[in-house]
Amino acid sequence: MIMLGLIFISFMSVQVLAFGPPSVESNNDGIKRYKAEEYQEAFTGFADALARDPFNPKFHLNLGDTFLKGGDYPKAMAEFDSVDQNPKADSELKFQALFNAGNAAVEAKDIPKALQYYQKALEYKPDSIETKTNIELALKEEQKQKNGQGDDKKDEKEGGGKEDQKDQKKNKDDKGKDEKKDQNQNKSEKSQEPTPRPKPQAFKSQELNENDVRRILDELKRQEEEIRARQYKENKNVPESQIEKDW
Repeated sequence: MIMLGLIFISFMSVQVLAFGPPSVESNNDGIKRYKAEEYQEAFTGFADALARDPFNPKFHLNLGDTFLKGGDYPKAMAEFDSVDQNPKADSELKFQALFNAGNAAVEAKDIPKALQYYQKALEYKPDSIETKTNIELALKEEQKQKNGQGDDKKDEKEGGGKEDQKDQKKNKDDKGKDEKKDQNQNKSEKSQEPTPRPKPQAFKSQELNENDVRRILDELKRQEEEIRARQYKENKNVPESQIEKDW
């Protein structure tokens, strides 16, 4: 059980007839199995009874108790709800169903729903000490759950803050290392670059006027005539046999 001290009361329909309709016999057999803690066999008896008499609130109450013992809390609450909504059920039977529905909700860790069941049960029996005791225990459990969630959120927040600070510091350090590495790499690349050679200046024709151009051409012509005259003179002094003919 989730709560220490939670009160459970087993409300079972009594066997009023030694022999009776098949539905009553199946129900009586289910009660017998239930008391012997043979819950699977008890379920079979109660289910058979409901198959024969589906609107009997006592059979639904007994089947809900079996689900509660088996740990199937949603089905247990569904059976108990059907008792509360059944017009054939008297106030005592409805009180029993709502009380056990509250216990099922507690076991399912649904404290708000359990409190609703207990409060409704008190409407049928306002002096129920068992119900009031379970309400008090349910409220304590609810407060405990809220405190536990608050501690978890606090730890998560603090832990998350520390982790964020670590991540920020790590990112900052990594960024500094990367920047320093890039600076060193740039320095290394610059030191390995060859010294640039001076580029020749481009010839600018607009710096020469027409007279300069004519003077240059005349000088080139004079030099060419001088070279030809010198070659002619040299060839004239060489014997004819040594002059190669241009065939």
